[in-house]
Amino acid sequence: MILRFDRSARRLLTAFGSVLTLAGCGKKEPIGPTAGQLAIVYSGPSATDGAMLLVVTGGVDAVTGSNGYRVASGSAGVNTTRVVVTGSLAPGELFKISVKDVDAIYTARLEAVADRNTFALTDPSAYQITVAK
Repeated sequence: MILRFDRSARRLLTAFGSVLTLAGCGKKEPIGPTAGQLAIVYSGPSATDGAMLLVVTGGVDAVTGSNGYRVASGSAGVNTTRVVVTGSLAPGELFKISVKDVDAIYTARLEAVADRNTFALTDPSAYQITVAK
């Protein structure tokens, strides 16, 4: 069976085919998660912080200390990581986390803070912890 089209139908089909071809040539945005790093930042009242224990939720692949701080981390359950940071801590970036999707939801909670001179525990509710891109 042979299909025959008149001139106006052929023009319409040609135009439609051209539009489809051009639409397929456009730049495609990446689909799916974008891996990367996020910073854990803090502010607090003390100038003598020496150690902090934090819990990060949201699926952490790796933890890297910032500003020369030492970090140790370990799994605390599904999508939960405990992180200990030590050093002469100052407000600002504590560490970076490597994640599979920088646009997913990640949270960080401060569980304990110790003074670097006396080792006395400080009230963690006086501190602000932020996860930043």
